[in-house]
Amino acid sequence: MVGSYVREVFKDFDLVLTDIVDGYIYLEVEDKVSIRKLLDKVKPDYLLHLAAATYVDKCEIEPEWANRVNVEGTNNFALACKESNIPMIYISTGAVFNGDKESPYVETDNISPSN
Repeated sequence: MVGSYVREVFKDFDLVLTDIVDGYIYLEVEDKVSIRKLLDKVKPDYLLHLAAATYVDKCEIEPEWANRVNVEGTNNFALACKESNIPMIYISTGAVFNGDKESPYVETDNISPSN
């Protein structure tokens, strides 16, 4: 989703792009060791974490899988960034809140998906 725009938006920056599809450095969010090795090798100034299971129907049918990718995977990046003192920028889904709040949402807000 958002990740498909990163290459164009940040074309003037030196990027190291990862994914689980061809054309990128292969990286599974569930693989703590590989994440740590890549950060040690690349030594990025920032980490933009956009990996997520976005297929809502599959997430509802396979909540354990969704948790491994969206929660544990994000935690793996956060811990690796913390250990390496690398700022992590995380983009969440818009499917958690309905958009009616007039101020920015925070982690403790009640969920209210519009679907």
